[in-house]
Amino acid sequence: MLEPTYFPKTAAVIAEFNPVHAGHALLLQKCRETGADCILIALSGNYVQRGEPAIFDRYLRTKAALQCGADVVIELPLPYALSTAERFAYGAISLFQQLGLGSGDFLVFGSESGNLKSLQNAAFASEQAEQSVLFRNLLEKGMSFVSARQKAVETLFPEFGEMLHTPNNALGVEYLRQLSRLQCPIKAVSIQRQGAEHHSKRPKDGFASGSMLRQMLWEGRWSEASKFFPGETAGIFQKGISQIALPERGERAVLCRLRCLEQDVLSQLPDCSEGIENRLWKASRQACTFQELCDMIKSKRYSMARVRRLIYSAFLQVDGELCREPVPYCHLLGFTKKGKNLLSRWKCQAKIPVSPSLKKLQELGGNCEKFAWTEARADDLYSLFQPVPRPCGAAYTAPVIRAP
Repeated sequence: MLEPTYFPKTAAVIAEFNPVHAGHALLLQKCRETGADCILIALSGNYVQRGEPAIFDRYLRTKAALQCGADVVIELPLPYALSTAERFAYGAISLFQQLGLGSGDFLVFGSESGNLKSLQNAAFASEQAEQSVLFRNLLEKGMSFVSARQKAVETLFPEFGEMLHTPNNALGVEYLRQLSRLQCPIKAVSIQRQGAEHHSKRPKDGFASGSMLRQMLWEGRWSEASKFFPGETAGIFQKGISQIALPERGERAVLCRLRCLEQDVLSQLPDCSEGIENRLWKASRQACTFQELCDMIKSKRYSMARVRRLIYSAFLQVDGELCREPVPYCHLLGFTKKGKNLLSRWKCQAKIPVSPSLKKLQELGGNCEKFAWTEARADDLYSLFQPVPRPCGAAYTAPVIRAP
């Protein structure tokens, strides 16, 4: 195969866009300022890292991302998207690396700090803290992994401890750690977050958090929410309001699945250790609501986010080994005319198959089959959270999104 004479520089972003808002538009604008020719988004699919279904499905969010300035959108496979920050970052960075992104490309991410050097120092401090005796002792005393690491960093490297208290900083640190661990030469660029804080319920300087927007949309307050969506993305989401996913709609389906699972199956779930499977099994036979289920499992060691991810992993029957495996393929969700240049680059450089068809990826066998089948089954169940459920198999026939 002949190689093209020019490879477009790429600014890569790891995102959930749940939903796309003005802060995300600003981040994509900053991507252009890096001098990149194309903006690539690795997008979480129909389930997100905080442990719940995305408010809009992956294709609607892909349309919004392309409208907002992205050139290519690919899917971050479910086993990574519904996992710890470490595995979330590992899946996305390894995906970029497998596609051939390198020293001429950029990883662009938002953070409360915006200071790359400080984030790099915090990443180094985190690595060192995890290898310390103090960290192991804190785990033995019953602290959660995240809390124990935070305490160890604050004790051993007090100048960097504060950095890990905010969610975007903490996630940015994980990106930097994975770049280092995988020896990935992509250049990191951190953009300071503007406006409302991550979980803020109030807008600031014209920016609203994703948490605030989701709450507005779930409550039917479209007119209030619409002014925080950039450009024509408001029109895209307005058309999708009739298919908003609401976690409460699938509550009984989740409880039903968990009540039917055997205890030994639960032990094979992602991030299932330290006896949490026993708490999950007992709680699933007593809880009558999703919130009751979470409350019965949560403890000092198990955070609410970890509990929600575990419950959804059980509901979707995600194999705990998959998030430890290398990314086996690239599922293409959408692209623009400019994005075709990046697709041409991948034909020469990608080390994994790239396709918009989940069915074709599944037919490749091996881990491709395992990942694609897991994704398709999760998609079938996602529609149970929407007002009108769909027949099974829609993930195999969904067309790629093409934008101008």
